[in-house]
Amino acid sequence: MDGISLHEEDLDNLIIKDKEYYAKKRKKLILILAPILSVLIITIIIVLVILLKPKINNAIICQYKTEKDNQYINLIKYMKDVDFTLIIDNVKYNKDFSHNFEEEGIHNVTFEFKDKLKSLEGFFEDNKYLISADFSNLIAEDIYKMDSIFKNCINLENFTFNSDTPNLVNIRDMFYNCVSLTKVNLSINTTKVNYMDNMFYNSVNLKYLDLSKFNLENLVKSSHMFDGCSNLTEIAFNNNTKTINLEDMNSMFSNCKSLKEINTKIFKINKL
Repeated sequence: MDGISLHEEDLDNLIIKDKEYYAKKRKKLILILAPILSVLIITIIIVLVILLKPKINNAIICQYKTEKDNQYINLIKYMKDVDFTLIIDNVKYNKDFSHNFEEEGIHNVTFEFKDKLKSLEGFFEDNKYLISADFSNLIAEDIYKMDSIFKNCINLENFTFNSDTPNLVNIRDMFYNCVSLTKVNLSINTTKVNYMDNMFYNSVNLKYLDLSKFNLENLVKSSHMFDGCSNLTEIAFNNNTKTINLEDMNSMFSNCKSLKEINTKIFKINKL
């Protein structure tokens, strides 16, 4: 009878080769799966960190720059009716309007407010250490006054505020003499705003402003709004808005020597 007969030695060789084959397959599979598993583990860790990280709500996030070690500075102006906690360089503190910074340099400061704010009038006024402010996490629906909030903040470089402000009526002097200001991301509800006079007065380093979200229908006074903005080349306005209640726009664009063009059809004085 014809056929193939296997000796014990040949059978052992086949078993060895079979083990080697599957060992190579396992090794190849591990090499393929290892990077995928690593990415998956890292992704899970990132998601967990995001989910477990405390959410900052109703807060203003700022940066201050100190000039020397152990420098004691005022963070904001004293406002007795404002209740908040502080997070300074990732350390939490109770309400305080001043702080001693042990090291010179840039510091992250967060104001977490316990109640909704109604007024931010003069909040950072005359603060020469403030270099940036972000209002993205601020609940602003009850705020009606923001006049002079950054007045004479001569080192403020950038500001972000994208919130609904349905009750806002006054933003005059908001960036008055903010000579270092270069970037403003301002998308707010100005439907009820009456006063914008001196808003960007002498903000000499501003080159572009996007005010396309601004509704100007209830604007009463805009005098000196951009006066002294000598490097401002363009202002984006909402072409569908009209100043139907405007009384005073005296020197609104005075000394704006770099400004290319303005849609003057937006502006009309109806009351003298």
